[in-house]
Amino acid sequence: MGVREDAYRYAVKNAFQHGGKADAGAVIGKAKALYPDKDVKDLVKDVQAAVKEANALPAAKLKAEFDRFDQEGWELRPKQKEIGLLSLEWAEGPNAESVVTRFAPNPNGPFHLGNLRAAYMSYAYAKKYGGRFILRFEDTDAKIKKPIENAERLFLEDLKWLECVPDEVFWASQRFDLYYDYLRKLIDRGKAYACNCESGAWRKLIEEKTACPCRAQKPAETLRIFEKMVSNEAKEGEYVLRLKTDLNHPDPSVRDWWLARCVDEPEHNRMKKKVHVWPSFMFQNSVDDHEMGVTLIIRGQEHSQNVTKQRFLYDYFGWRFPHAFHTGRLKLEGIILSKSDIKKGIEEGRFEGWEDPRLGTIRALRRRGFDARALKDVLMEVGVAPNDATISMSKLIDYNKKYIEAESERMTFVAEPVELTVKNAPVGGAEKATLAAGAQKFWVAGKPLGKLKPGAVFRLKNAFNVKLASFDGKKAAGEAVAGGVDPKIVGLNWLVDGGATAVAVKMADASVRHGVAESRLAWKKPGERAYFDKFGFVRVDEQGKSLTNVWFTHE
Repeated sequence: MGVREDAYRYAVKNAFQHGGKADAGAVIGKAKALYPDKDVKDLVKDVQAAVKEANALPAAKLKAEFDRFDQEGWELRPKQKEIGLLSLEWAEGPNAESVVTRFAPNPNGPFHLGNLRAAYMSYAYAKKYGGRFILRFEDTDAKIKKPIENAERLFLEDLKWLECVPDEVFWASQRFDLYYDYLRKLIDRGKAYACNCESGAWRKLIEEKTACPCRAQKPAETLRIFEKMVSNEAKEGEYVLRLKTDLNHPDPSVRDWWLARCVDEPEHNRMKKKVHVWPSFMFQNSVDDHEMGVTLIIRGQEHSQNVTKQRFLYDYFGWRFPHAFHTGRLKLEGIILSKSDIKKGIEEGRFEGWEDPRLGTIRALRRRGFDARALKDVLMEVGVAPNDATISMSKLIDYNKKYIEAESERMTFVAEPVELTVKNAPVGGAEKATLAAGAQKFWVAGKPLGKLKPGAVFRLKNAFNVKLASFDGKKAAGEAVAGGVDPKIVGLNWLVDGGATAVAVKMADASVRHGVAESRLAWKKPGERAYFDKFGFVRVDEQGKSLTNVWFTHE
């Protein structure tokens, strides 16, 4: 059973015990205890509907329902929290419905962590129940949210990396004839009207729960105006096609929401022909979900009010509304996710593109070296709960290490290196090289060396001690001296000159650190990983003739 059924059970009990009228507050309290993770707004709606149904029962029917539930037992326990994918009762058993899901991004920016939750959970549910997963680009904004170049390729690449390959791909902008057909049907049924009221005046009437004069149009007149809109005889701003809803609805945004409007000069890079009537997201989204047979919608909490608006449309056409999860916003600690902020930053030159390591795009996380399985583990942990969730970077790193540690070859890395010449270097082996007799050149980190004064002793790790003779900021000289490991002296990572490859490391803050690493790094292919000792995990990005470019993943 779900919230509605359980709420009805308690509403019947409360109504029977209180003269036929159940108290919504008491039933809400029970429902909250049973469904602690349920979004309160959705829960209250279900309870109110259940209470209304119970209060409408005739006395004899109310007693019969009370007796039925009394035999079954009243007390229900809160369901144990499920980890990962919640079970879909409606998709199981002999009367199971098919599970068809969709990921419906606006392609005005790349795939990012903010919409990854909807994408992956939609895919996972479809695959769990042997259903279909649809990728649908909702690109019906004629001027502002224009698709980025190569949007389909970029999204499909990221989805493939996540192993969430869609069964079908659609673009809303290629379905205008379908939308026009449904708009004409609404007009023919008297459920839509063409409004030419000044926007401020119309808004004032709506706030007063009063119909504008256009609402009284006959279907034939509305259809005539609509065809003028389609042919562009009616110009931008002249008419807006509106859906007749409930003018007394407590939420003004629900009252007669707009279906379509004129656009004289649409700016859209995918349209094969110029069209002048552009549907609203609310309308297009509803039509496509119905036409594609979508049975489960997973989308952000900010879209929960869409259900109320879209139900008018579904009821007018006699459609069945899909099941839905409305999830909270997902954020990653210290990472930028806002598409508008990202686009502005790119335009201003603050970001280096959609793959800038400071961003929460899937492409940036992939290029940095995060494993797709780590992202999916995090998503399974937060599930489809309605509350917002902020993922700590440390948690994501812990998940990621689990997958990349074994495949990341350990090697020495020397950041910002300087050349060190050591006299009297001992003959023999060290951890990373066979040392020659006499003077030998090494690469060591310049920063810690710069803190030492001439005469100070430091140690080349796992090799021998050196007494510093001189250091001018670029080159240093010293002499090998006797002595073993001493915690009081500085130990430096080192590489033998000639046994190292130059490296440029793109850091998480987009800065670049230069250094040298063991020469075998130069043989790694782009996409392969390494672990730089005392520095962190890196992913090889590009191999140049004399430089290996890597991206820093995390420590």
